[in-house]
Amino acid sequence: MHLAPSFPNLSVLLIDSSPHYRRIVRTMLYQAQLHRIFEAPDLSSAATMFIQKQPNIVILD
Repeated sequence: MHLAPSFPNLSVLLIDSSPHYRRIVRTMLYQAQLHRIFEAPDLSSAATMFIQKQPNIVILD
């Protein structure tokens, strides 16, 4: 049996103005076992969240 890798400690900041695209990417990240996902609709709120959450990965459009 082959188990997919798990990344329980990695956090992701997802930045996109479209809630639809954020939902799609969030679903893909969950399927990849990434569950610490923070979302921001714009760069201003993303900058604040980046400082507060210090994510390991940042995805933006």
